[in-house]
Amino acid sequence: MTASDAKAAEPVAAPKSVSYDGATLIKDIKDTLCKRNSLSIRGLAQVFKQIDANKNRCVDISELESGMRIIGINLNDEQCSALLKFFDKDNSGTINFDEFLVCIRVSILTFENHSFSLF
Repeated sequence: MTASDAKAAEPVAAPKSVSYDGATLIKDIKDTLCKRNSLSIRGLAQVFKQIDANKNRCVDISELESGMRIIGINLNDEQCSALLKFFDKDNSGTINFDEFLVCIRVSILTFENHSFSLF
């Protein structure tokens, strides 16, 4: 049904924005991994191995996109870029397991408001 007078039409809410923030995307990943019972170090290692398609112990942008799809998270190009940047602390253009582990585990601990020490 359409209004013949534009002034009589009800306003439509703007669509929910899509997040391109790495920290927000990490929360979605953590939630998905939690449902899969994959938040232990061993579980995260298995997930990383799944994502690392060429088995070179580093995940590039294309592996990240397809790997996230494998675990049930569909990301667009901008989200993948934001996520890679968030994970890639050494600015190598890839994610190694240490970067992956630290980002996921730290976000878990931060999310749960626990204090932690890496040493």
